[in-house]
Amino acid sequence: MRKIFTFVTAVLCGTTMLLAQEDARTIVTSAVFTGTLTYPKTGDVWNWSKRDEIASALTAQNSWYSIYDGATSSFAIEKKGEGDEWSSIDYGNSQTLTAGTYRYRSQLRVDGDNGTLYRLPDPAKSEANATLTVDGKAWTVGSASVNPTFSFAWVTSPEFELAKVSLPFSFEFRSDLNYGVALKDQAVTEKDLKNYTIGGSEEYTYTKVTNNVPWLNVSEAGIISGTPTAISKAEVKEKIRVSDGVNEPIEFEITAGKVAPAQNEREVISTASFTGWENPAIGDELTYSYKYTFQSKIAAAAGAHYRLPEASNFQFLKKDGEDWNVMADNETFTAGDYKWQTQLRCDNEDGWFYILDEAANMSVTINGEACTVSSGGSGNGFSYLYISRDFTLSDATAANDAQSADKKESKKILIDGTLYIITPEGTIFNAQGAKVK
Repeated sequence: MRKIFTFVTAVLCGTTMLLAQEDARTIVTSAVFTGTLTYPKTGDVWNWSKRDEIASALTAQNSWYSIYDGATSSFAIEKKGEGDEWSSIDYGNSQTLTAGTYRYRSQLRVDGDNGTLYRLPDPAKSEANATLTVDGKAWTVGSASVNPTFSFAWVTSPEFELAKVSLPFSFEFRSDLNYGVALKDQAVTEKDLKNYTIGGSEEYTYTKVTNNVPWLNVSEAGIISGTPTAISKAEVKEKIRVSDGVNEPIEFEITAGKVAPAQNEREVISTASFTGWENPAIGDELTYSYKYTFQSKIAAAAGAHYRLPEASNFQFLKKDGEDWNVMADNETFTAGDYKWQTQLRCDNEDGWFYILDEAANMSVTINGEACTVSSGGSGNGFSYLYISRDFTLSDATAANDAQSADKKESKKILIDGTLYIITPEGTIFNAQGAKVK
């Protein structure tokens, strides 16, 4: 453990020294992008394709900065709402643009190989913000975040207007209309259905067609609200109708219904058990594929409301004297003492209804053997603890020698489909020759 601590301390000290050194990078005080910046029209659909079409038409005057790289979501369109608040238009859900005031928002970035040679002005050094010109027009540039290998600042275009025009009557359903898990006796977030309704007479009336979720209210003006009063694990759909008084009414469904208890009243889990553990064999190489295969054999008890995290989130450590050192990728198992450590998690849907007990009260077993349990953390919808399991790998010849010393008294037994060898002295080895504690 001392080796790991020493390494981390050295990294932190090195980072501190790097930041303390004078930043010799060239400061980018202005950025210019040429090309024609186009603007959408009322009724256009904002989606991935539209964003790419507009942003990719711009060309940086110099190669060391960018506002759009074709692989990020850092180019958005925002609409001004009441109180001059701006909200981003969701291109992932293909949203139709209606009349109103808009602006583009993106990031001016200096990163990649250029991030170590150039940087934006640093507000911590009282350096004035950079300027940005796009297609001949000045954009607003915010304070930059300056890091050792990259820097960026949020930027916004001048405002532009989309005129009001007549559009066909439609309802544009988006996934954010659905409710995830709600909490008992706590009001859900209100949602305005008018933000999803387009065109027609614009005189809209909303009503519930079904009453599968009694606590969910829909006003005639289209405001969804409600406070659940009973716990429910059922996922239910509610049908709603919108009419503009002229065209055929439109019906759509939203999903709601799962109601969890107050998070300090979740059911406590005090025991967890797993089967399927197999010690690594001497000579095995610790690749990602190996870790995935290793963990995929470990199964939680039927009906469990807990789980192990993804294979990439556990570690093997090997004992060296009194220290435990984390095994590196592609390292090979040899004879010695080892520790496997990971998290025990209660999350996803289960995390809203159940919570792991405190470490001191928690019993975790794998193949019937107790694991060491350490404190973790918890929050709304999740809890976790740290668990570890020690094991020893001995030379592969040890089991064979022990068995041949007295073949009549050595025994082979099969437990849960796994072969074990018991020597006359009571020592247990697995089929790969590893000693089992």
